[in-house]
Amino acid sequence: MNRYLYNLSIEILKLYPGQSKVRFAKLIYFLHKELVRSGLVNTKALSFVRMPLGPVPVDFMDLQNQEGIIVSEQTTSLMYNSQVYNYSGSKSPNLSDSIISIVKSTLATLVQMSTSDLVELSHQESSWKIYTNGYTFEISDSDMLTVIPKGLKPISENDSSLQEKLVSGMLS
Repeated sequence: MNRYLYNLSIEILKLYPGQSKVRFAKLIYFLHKELVRSGLVNTKALSFVRMPLGPVPVDFMDLQNQEGIIVSEQTTSLMYNSQVYNYSGSKSPNLSDSIISIVKSTLATLVQMSTSDLVELSHQESSWKIYTNGYTFEISDSDMLTVIPKGLKPISENDSSLQEKLVSGMLS
């Protein structure tokens, strides 16, 4: 298990528990990108797999086997939203104060975005555009050109178009 991924996940879930699987993967992606942009983390610290709904960290599925990370099923009409991640452990993440500061400020913006907005933003990344599903990559210099928007609209999580994209992406 990638310890950086585990520690970053703990910090996210301590600050904002109850993240759906797709949303959680996007939060990790954009947080890692901001940490790379700030010079606090190397791009090679995390690799991602190109998936229909955007990049997913390598080892993401192993998080559910890590101490304190709980994945539960919730009843929802949206298939991509049925697994919810929480942290019930007592460990503090092994991250520097500088990293935690960037995580907190970036998350404050990201959590204002709906899951579908996060997916749409991830689909603007050059790595997502040029690779096919299943390809493993690290954040590139051209990915760094995509920035998190400011002045966000209110969140709406009842977007079934994301489910359609998931099915369409899986079929292709």
